Amino acid sequence: MASLVDPYGSPVSSKLLHAAQKNSGDRPYWRDGIRDTEKDIPFQDWRTVVSYSRRLYANDGLVKGAIDQMAQHAVGRAWNPNYTGEDAEWGKEAEQWLTEEWFGVCDVRGDQWDFKTSLFNDSVALDVDGDFLIILTETEGGFPAIQHLPAHKIGIRDTNKTTVEKGPLRGFRIEQGIILNDLNRVVGVRILGDTEKDDRDVIANDCIFCFNATRADQIRGLPTFSHAINELRDAWQSQQWEQITHQLASSIGLIEHNELGAADPNDPGTVLGEQGTAEETFTSKRMEGGMIRYFKAGSGAKLEEFLSNKPGPAWEAFQERIFKKALVGACWPYALCWPGAGLTGPAERSQIELARATILDRQELLQSVALREIRYALSKAMNIGRIPRSTDWWRWKFTLPPKFSIDNGRDGQSRREDYKLGHKNLRGILGEQGIAYDHHRRERKGEVVDLLTDALEVANEKEVPFGLVLSLMQQQTATASVGGGMNGQPVADPNDPEPEPAPVVAPPQV
Repeated sequence: MASLVDPYGSPVSSKLLHAAQKNSGDRPYWRDGIRDTEKDIPFQDWRTVVSYSRRLYANDGLVKGAIDQMAQHAVGRAWNPNYTGEDAEWGKEAEQWLTEEWFGVCDVRGDQWDFKTSLFNDSVALDVDGDFLIILTETEGGFPAIQHLPAHKIGIRDTNKTTVEKGPLRGFRIEQGIILNDLNRVVGVRILGDTEKDDRDVIANDCIFCFNATRADQIRGLPTFSHAINELRDAWQSQQWEQITHQLASSIGLIEHNELGAADPNDPGTVLGEQGTAEETFTSKRMEGGMIRYFKAGSGAKLEEFLSNKPGPAWEAFQERIFKKALVGACWPYALCWPGAGLTGPAERSQIELARATILDRQELLQSVALREIRYALSKAMNIGRIPRSTDWWRWKFTLPPKFSIDNGRDGQSRREDYKLGHKNLRGILGEQGIAYDHHRRERKGEVVDLLTDALEVANEKEVPFGLVLSLMQQQTATASVGGGMNGQPVADPNDPEPEPAPVVAPPQV
């Protein structure tokens, strides 16, 4: 028996669980379909989205500000390598080679693109383009180098060809420039040259392809603001039109209503023009043309100031709504992009936590890229003899920028209290401040040795108690010092069965 269908050809049913299951004429028709991501977003559509995203980043201050803020807080000027292996001496030498030699010249484009600047640009590329590619290469002498390529350099010329036809990856599937195996694992990337004969395929071991995946079958990244590109384009265009309207309005200063609807031809200023002598005799001066508009009056004449009420609070509120929706989808606080948002108390703290979570997510993604880069550089450096070999060479971490905060004083006090109560350890606290624990301990050890050596030297030279000198050189708290009380008395050894009484020394006169 034939079933009834609606105007869209769908079977009519009275057993729909959700209202979304049924199309109706009350709203625009949405074509239904569940497909793979690369079919939902074909290669040409992806290029269009990236093109619009780049234009918004170049012209829209809010989009550019949000993206640059993410990169600044996620990268900053931190990201110093920290060796975590057992071979401490080798780690110290490797750290020195990385920071003093390789970081400054790692990119094939030159020393302007140092390691940390490249990481900043990588973060921006993830938001603007959706993905980026790094080629692991070397100079003629075998010195390790990296080459950054933008997203549009990855692609395919004929979308109907879905199989690699030649080269080391022949027979593998290719979609939108990404070469995949049967499990959708990336095994290579096609780099587009100036012409088709210049195209080349790079295997995955020789490159780093990075994007922020949001779907399980995703093979290319999407710009962070891809969800709001059309709305942001409309808001930008509306602002351009409002600026034109404002320019036109600001060019009119006065409106004159008279019987003629035009300037009075008998006005001496009109007859004589603006020519004058060195001794000006006119009691009034005609302003620049265009600043006065004339309208024919029905009865009587009047002169009034031209006032414009555009763009107005309604326009401002609508623009703000668009920007807020765009930033919500980007997981970035509106208050950080537009000062004076008026957030206080819990709302402000929730926005800070949102920013911290977004920054942490970006840092974890970039950390995998940075680790791959320095491990490649170290392996090459060991092969060419720049640094000695080590079996524990691959164990590294990075110092990160200080944890995002708008009240460092309160956060510092909270960290101290957590440390006293054992809720946090020193390694975690230092990590929040962008300081490596091992480096901190080495520096503290050196400071203590220097302090004790200098204090002992002064005590022997001036023949004064060591505790007094130590107290004068460094005071750890407001009421006590490292070497004893503020009177300079040294602390007795609790293991001494018969400690000698400490001499009483008067404090120095200041």
